[in-house]
Amino acid sequence: MNSKRTSSLLVVALCFLMTVPLWAGNEGRLVGSIVDPDGNPIVDVQIKVTGVGFDVTQERTTNKKGKFTLLLLDATKDYLLHMEKDGFQTIEEPLRLPLGDTMRREWTMVPGSGGPPSGGSSSPSSAAAPASGGVVRGQAGRLYEKGAEAYAAGDLETAAANFEEVVVLEPGLAEVHMALAMTYLRQENWEGAASEAQKALEINPDETMNLEIQYDSYRALGDVENQYRVLDTLVERSPGPDTARRVFNRGVTKTEARDLEGAAADFEAAKTMAPELVASYSALTRVYFDLGRFDESVENGRRALEIDPNYYEAMGVMFLALRAQGKDDEAEAMFEALKAGDPQFISGVLMDLGVSYFNSGEAEQAQGIFEKVVDAQPENGQAHYMLSLCYLGKGDTVKAKELLERFLELAPNDPEAATARDMLSTL
Repeated sequence: MNSKRTSSLLVVALCFLMTVPLWAGNEGRLVGSIVDPDGNPIVDVQIKVTGVGFDVTQERTTNKKGKFTLLLLDATKDYLLHMEKDGFQTIEEPLRLPLGDTMRREWTMVPGSGGPPSGGSSSPSSAAAPASGGVVRGQAGRLYEKGAEAYAAGDLETAAANFEEVVVLEPGLAEVHMALAMTYLRQENWEGAASEAQKALEINPDETMNLEIQYDSYRALGDVENQYRVLDTLVERSPGPDTARRVFNRGVTKTEARDLEGAAADFEAAKTMAPELVASYSALTRVYFDLGRFDESVENGRRALEIDPNYYEAMGVMFLALRAQGKDDEAEAMFEALKAGDPQFISGVLMDLGVSYFNSGEAEQAQGIFEKVVDAQPENGQAHYMLSLCYLGKGDTVKAKELLERFLELAPNDPEAATARDMLSTL
């Protein structure tokens, strides 16, 4: 097969992969376990997470220890968690994960069948109410209290209407403008939220909550210049964990733009502001690996694992970094720890890591990952498919054909099966 035909087939195959992000920004991770009322782990619970108002679905099954792991690439959105197993009552509840961090939680499933879904042992945090209206008097004070009550009840339209009346009566009170800004933010009225927060800042420049409102509003609007201007002010005035997460997100954006040095600087800054934010160390593990700074990659990976020994994202990149250092024994030990700790990670996030390398043109790194996945999970059809594309890109059509045939044996109904058959017909 000539190189022109190989290249054209590769382009066709890549069309099916363009929806896979180069970097998992805004991610949140869940390490969960499910037990019965006596505390015994429940095996083979079917877990399904779906996006609320957008099309995202993930499915998992608990292992022999009753555990499972999820990585949501956009933890800023809302999800619905559904857990089901024959002989137990179903659990269904909203799911919101911490941005750039890991939630660890245990659920108890009660024996039984049918019935309404159970809400589990806890519920997501509710949004904070606006600041107290104690400084607002008379008619304005009464309107403010009505607005605050409506806000707490989730009646944002009534809350906004009351606060809008209050700012007319008391335009010089920063608290009132901030309350209206918070309401607009929840209504996704981004321009209004930024404007009211600015008015509050002009009256009281020391209230950093208004800067946070502005940052979130400008980010939603795609106004990068003002978003980062506000972020730099937050770094100066409020260098804590919340600001660290925002700086981390800027690092993610720079990584997506392949500004790796700029990304590293942001991740280092986030690490300084929030030393326990494990996502910063994990991100530096990846960025320094991509920069060829393997010592720093491994150093940050080790720190991530000190904070969270089960942070499998860091393990996956450390495996590559250790191998690049020539420390093959340590690399293999890291991969074995990864395989033993969370086999689902290999078919999930490690596969995604390989796809991201493949999409960014780093086929050798991608091939190394896919080969390890195939070795660890011989029945993983998607790994065979991706590995076939790596060999196809190198012009090794014999190996590519072997892998494509195996992929079709394993997953004849996979969405990529038609593409695989088309490619095989030309090999």
